[in-house]
Amino acid sequence: YANRKLAEMLGRDSPDELVGSATYLFLAPEMQAASKERARRRSLGFPTAPQCESVFQRSDGSQFPVFAAVGPVHLRDGGAHVAFVIDISDRRETEAALRAIMAMRDATERVALAGSWRRDLGTNEESWSDGMFTLFDVGRADFDGDATPILKRRVHAADLGMVLGARATAIETGEVVALKFRIVYR
Repeated sequence: YANRKLAEMLGRDSPDELVGSATYLFLAPEMQAASKERARRRSLGFPTAPQCESVFQRSDGSQFPVFAAVGPVHLRDGGAHVAFVIDISDRRETEAALRAIMAMRDATERVALAGSWRRDLGTNEESWSDGMFTLFDVGRADFDGDATPILKRRVHAADLGMVLGARATAIETGEVVALKFRIVYR
C-alpha cells in the first residue's frame, strides 16, 4: 500500500507505481541493507526501534533525509506494518544553520571574553555557553542547570545581592538589566 504523498516524495506520478514494491527499494542504496535487516528482525519478532532516520531516493536519483515510524497493525487478511514517513530536509537544514550560528557565537564569545545564558521558564533550567564557564571559572561538571550555587560562589560578596536581584527581575518580568559586577576566581 502507498499513498499519494509518498508517491510525490519519491517523484512518482501515482501511488500505484509503488504498490507491491519492497519498501527498502525506496531507500538510497547505501541504506538498503540496514533496512532489510530491520525488517528481517521485525518479522522474526526481535525488538527493533519503532523509529529511525534514513535516506530515501527519488526516481530521478536525488536523495533526501527522512524520519520513519513503523508499527504493527492487524488487518482482516493478516498482520502488516505501517510506516509513517516524513521528509526532514528542512529540519536538517535548520539544524545545520543552528550549528553554524552556535559556532559563530562561541567564536565571538571567545574573542570578546563574553558568555551567554538562557533560562527555560517552564522548567527553570538554565543553559550556559562555553564563555560562561570560562568567565565564572567553573567546569561543566559544576553546573547542574541552576546557576545559583555558582553565582553564590563566584560573584563578589559585595555584588551578589545586586546580581541575584537583577536575575530575579529578569526571570519574573523578562526585563534584562545591564550590570557590572566582580567575579572571584579560584
